[in-house]
Amino acid sequence: MGLRARNRETRQAVGSVSVEIYEAVLNRIQSTIGKSDFEEGGKLLGRLRNDGRNLLITVESYIDSGPGVSHSATHLHPNGEYQERAFRLVEAFDSEIEHLGSWHSHHCNGLPELSNGDISGYIRSVNNPQYNLDYFVVILINGLVRGNLEKRYFLFERHKLNEYIELSEGRDVKIIHRTSQLDPILASAESLSNSRRRQVGQHFSVQKERELPPQKSVNPLNKIRLEDKEWIIARFPNAKLSRSKADGSVYWNWFIWREPGRLQVSFKYPTEATIPTPGTAYLEIRFRDEILVSEDIALDRNRFGQIQNRLNSAEANLKIKFQKNTTKTDVVKGTTGTFYRKIGVKPTHLTRNKGQTRGQTYTFDKKG
Repeated sequence: MGLRARNRETRQAVGSVSVEIYEAVLNRIQSTIGKSDFEEGGKLLGRLRNDGRNLLITVESYIDSGPGVSHSATHLHPNGEYQERAFRLVEAFDSEIEHLGSWHSHHCNGLPELSNGDISGYIRSVNNPQYNLDYFVVILINGLVRGNLEKRYFLFERHKLNEYIELSEGRDVKIIHRTSQLDPILASAESLSNSRRRQVGQHFSVQKERELPPQKSVNPLNKIRLEDKEWIIARFPNAKLSRSKADGSVYWNWFIWREPGRLQVSFKYPTEATIPTPGTAYLEIRFRDEILVSEDIALDRNRFGQIQNRLNSAEANLKIKFQKNTTKTDVVKGTTGTFYRKIGVKPTHLTRNKGQTRGQTYTFDKKG
């Protein structure tokens, strides 16, 4: 997106960073992704104040990706010309408004992190000579669960090519109950963009490729992953979703703690390029170096029951295995406390308590 090329003041180091986001921004984002099975996004607008000690960034509104956006469940390329025209229109109303950064969503694929492509793109943006600021704010929307946005915040800085920071809501980021005077204009423009997208999609056979490539049919695997995310996180809060560098497949990892140790669970989806239908995912449950469960799980409406049954089975097998390997004990009351005598174990410490006959040898482990 081309921006005003004003002379920037010399960049000043800051002691603290604060970000304020108008509530209306998040409400629009929530409405947008609630209607879409593809990645969505927009250019954040607002103001930045830097007094040399404190940096305050206020996100007041955003420009949507436009009717000519190219996007799917795994990529997003906004219509830059549309966003440029929209910014010039906004600038006519408010000459002090700034382009602060971007937001985009992974709500359709469940990935919790910025991709390598996201990161390199944002680094290029903040270091673009046409970009007017030295800081670039990023909002990543991970999902919409029970009507609430799952989101993360990042800050990129000019000249820092290999690093960025994550900001924390409540500490660094605050949601302000306000709406920008520009928001009705930009919300109306977004509504028209969405309407135009639908029209182009409906009449693509007539318009061919003059304006927009055809929208791909929704991959059923994306819907399944979103449903799985809600089910897994509700039961296993330590679960993490990752993407394999080897083949690009997406998988869950989580742990279940039990008396003998922890069960390590992995649930891996098929790669998108190889699935005409959802197919099966691979479930593996380990205890230390031993595989307790290794099984394909059909990605149908019964998959949650299948996963839970395999988890229950693994826990039951582990309990039986642990009980078989546990040494039995007899309790012996002594004058100095309660002791446990191990049965079937060669004594390593010989002692005798009151009430024992001389010559008897036992191994005692003191309790407490």
